[in-house]
Amino acid sequence: MKNILKSLFIEPFIDPIGAIKKNLSFGFHKDKQKQQLVDQMIMKGDDVPSYLSMYFPKPGDSLYNQWEMNNKRFVQLRRDKESKIIDDLIVKYGDEIAKKIINKELWVGMDINHIYEVKGSHKKRVDNVINKVEQTILYYDKHVNRLGNDAYDFEITLESGKVVGWKNRANVATRNL
Repeated sequence: MKNILKSLFIEPFIDPIGAIKKNLSFGFHKDKQKQQLVDQMIMKGDDVPSYLSMYFPKPGDSLYNQWEMNNKRFVQLRRDKESKIIDDLIVKYGDEIAKKIINKELWVGMDINHIYEVKGSHKKRVDNVINKVEQTILYYDKHVNRLGNDAYDFEITLESGKVVGWKNRANVATRNL
């Protein structure tokens, strides 16, 4: 801590040029480490995350062609995986329902398997029996409210295994404007 304070407040008065050079060099080692990380990922053939895009090789660099080939390969793999998922949905549910699932649509009358395909697994489930009808409420998008309690932004209500409605509780304050 003393060294940082000394470099920020005392050294600029003694040697202003040296202090400027020292302060400018703080972030360079991190950039070099990130560049090395990206280069290693490219050499292994791993997918490089987009937040490291400033460290991607530039055209003319030795690793640029290898990065370009890896990127094309990952795009092709992603397309193949998506097309396989779409084909599986069409075989499993048919064209019309598969199209709705791909577009992440909810509709009244869908069953719980369709919900899992569209929304994924729920965070909380409440089962009730009211007037000899089984009612299930599935809660999604958990967060902690200002009082420290668990709250959910989205809920889906099912009766006898079929969707009868849903509520989007996100942004409740502006919902009725």
